[in-house]
Amino acid sequence: MGKDVIIWLLLTLDLVLIGLIFWFYLKIKRFLELPWDEVKESILRAEELVRTLERLGNPSQGPQSSSLPTEEAIALFKKGFSPKEIARKLGISQGEVELLLKSKGFNIE
Repeated sequence: MGKDVIIWLLLTLDLVLIGLIFWFYLKIKRFLELPWDEVKESILRAEELVRTLERLGNPSQGPQSSSLPTEEAIALFKKGFSPKEIARKLGISQGEVELLLKSKGFNIE
């Protein structure tokens, strides 16, 4: 009788441990399924925006109007160009274009 109880206890403990392992697997699997490419792209865009903000906040690099072609970017955006196309056309980064347009009240999607 004592051996049977011990075997059932060990079997129950094994089932509980298997359940815990499966639960941890599901948690880790959810973490590993994150869109890592999108996360990396967002980090790069954030770093680019930080550099742009630092440059805009540094008056030693000249007046703001000469560092960003504001009027051209706004005109191109109103014509239907995307921020990526505007950046390519004006020779500045997409982050700069988006920052410029957002600062002027345009909705970027």
